[in-house]
Amino acid sequence: MSFLASTTEEIAPPGTGDLTVQVIEYDMGTTSTNGNHPVGRTAAFRISSVLADNSDTFHGMLKGGFRESKGESPILDEDTGITIASIEVWFRALHKTLTDDSYAVPIEELWYMIEVSCKYLFRLEKLEKWFKTYWVRLDQRNLEYDELRQLLYPCQAFDHPEAFAYVSRWLAHEGVGHMEEYNPTHYNHLHVQGRVIQQINAARGSMRIKIAAAIFDPLNNFCKTNCEAKEKSISAYIDGVKKTGIWPIKTQHRKSNKDVIDSPGFLN
Repeated sequence: MSFLASTTEEIAPPGTGDLTVQVIEYDMGTTSTNGNHPVGRTAAFRISSVLADNSDTFHGMLKGGFRESKGESPILDEDTGITIASIEVWFRALHKTLTDDSYAVPIEELWYMIEVSCKYLFRLEKLEKWFKTYWVRLDQRNLEYDELRQLLYPCQAFDHPEAFAYVSRWLAHEGVGHMEEYNPTHYNHLHVQGRVIQQINAARGSMRIKIAAAIFDPLNNFCKTNCEAKEKSISAYIDGVKKTGIWPIKTQHRKSNKDVIDSPGFLN
């Protein structure tokens, strides 16, 4: 095949590589006239038997009919949309040859790494240590709303409780409107397990109720007797609430709970 990679990336430690694997990535955003997706990228990786030791799929592939001595290289024809970047991280993690670039992949690639695990029967826990470092290096404070929605499932899949707690708490406190997870791939079988989305939205709604209570509960203690001062105080308090711009709170659906709490005049 003329479109196969002509240069090889060394994945295995020096002196241990004994096989070259070709990977073909397709452009899933483009469809040709015959209904197929064109080739987007290709890569060649020099690997070792470590892959066969970590995957029944690769064991059959690498220990079976393919033999580089015959001039043949296994070809991973990723027509299901798996990316070269996600495969490279897996290969490097298993060979213990991760680089700085391995921790700089886009968030979307996390989903493809999980799909690589499903397709090639790699145990996902093999990437848990990698993900811990990835999370630490991520610019967490500047993540956008959609990026955090993308991160929710990978945080759960890679079994990182701290990252999962950070993301879910942010979505409940700083998210706007009804929250749904964001799957950037076409792998519909990849999604958070359990009632996570429901619980995040419930937490957000519960916080709204508490905000409303915090606004009006003080009215119970303004004055214990019926007098002109009480009426004026209550009227002034309600006018003050209106001036904050957060009441009526039911109209604030385009604001996060954090934005409501941080509104001018809400706290001083």
